[in-house]
Amino acid sequence: GGDKQSDLMAKRKTVIEKKYNVEFKYTVIPVDEIGQRLITEVMSGGSLGDLVNMRHYYAFPNYAAKNYLLPISDYIDLENQGYREDDLKLATYDGSIYGIPANDMAQAAQIGYLMYINKKYFPDTMSQIYDMFENKTWTWDAVVDLAKKQTKTGTDGNVSVYGLSMLNDYAAAEVLVASYGGTYMEYVNGEAKSTLTSPSVTNAIDFVRKVVFDDKVSPSKTEGEFEAFKTGKYAMYLGSYYEANELKEQMEDDFGIMPVPLGGDNTEYVNFIRERHFKVVSATANKERMKKVLKIYAEYCAPFENEEDLLTSEIEAYTCDEESVEVLRELNKSYVVPEYYNFNLDYWNIVVVQGVQKVLNGSVTSMAAMKAIEDSWQAAISK
Repeated sequence: GGDKQSDLMAKRKTVIEKKYNVEFKYTVIPVDEIGQRLITEVMSGGSLGDLVNMRHYYAFPNYAAKNYLLPISDYIDLENQGYREDDLKLATYDGSIYGIPANDMAQAAQIGYLMYINKKYFPDTMSQIYDMFENKTWTWDAVVDLAKKQTKTGTDGNVSVYGLSMLNDYAAAEVLVASYGGTYMEYVNGEAKSTLTSPSVTNAIDFVRKVVFDDKVSPSKTEGEFEAFKTGKYAMYLGSYYEANELKEQMEDDFGIMPVPLGGDNTEYVNFIRERHFKVVSATANKERMKKVLKIYAEYCAPFENEEDLLTSEIEAYTCDEESVEVLRELNKSYVVPEYYNFNLDYWNIVVVQGVQKVLNGSVTSMAAMKAIEDSWQAAISK
């Protein structure tokens, strides 16, 4: 699927370069350096490039609010270029759109975390599992019930097969919180407010701890999750969409794909993506030049007539059965990204992550841990 898209984009690039007598040139900059480099260039009156590839949580709303970026929607009608609505919404600040999705194809698949199923452990129940997706009964409780039946202990007393891959870290807990319909902060009347002590957060973190220490269907320490799933150590594995490509090569048709299960009272499956990349324009860029550049780039990214077929082709390249294709097509309709990455990432990594990990390690309750850091977290996101 990806090869077809790449070939089409390469051909289109050649046509456009000839049509407008231009050449696409790329400068590679480490992703963690781009933000500061852009600020430095803007402050000195320069420009890092016509279009700068940047993580969403640096650009929106921070850089847009600080006038480091040009509002792209002032120069081109982005809402009629075939871009995804959730992408345009994410790149919007104060009524203007400040970014173009960095993937060249306007409607490229955007899928985050998934639950992979090792079919050899469910030879007679895969159809029932796929029915759970359709019926919205694919919940974390249902997954734990399945995991209990597949968790095996060897004669040496050690677990030989876990029903679930490791959930006992902040990264997995973050996905769990999203599946419960929660997040660590939200905007209320334009102001960032902590939600660390909300039920969707504390219940999700408590559930992770329960799965590990009470149900004992998931390990408390890493087992090298992805490799362990491929070798049969786990019956189910929480992983990313792009890992499916390697699974397809090594496990052939022995795995199925389901969404991240429904948590708590949530009734809609969550397609959780940690970050999106956008092409932005420096505030100091030449505006007349940018009108031309954006027009050319929009033509380069415009949807193909067979865009839907290309999307299906991409998804099919990652899957082994029709049911998994339908799961991915449904998830691809929309996504959620964490807004809290927009703020003090050092604080997030040091304080919030450690607070979550204390709960998962069993040293404190989730409510106690979240209350202990909520005031300082609120102060960090209020800056």
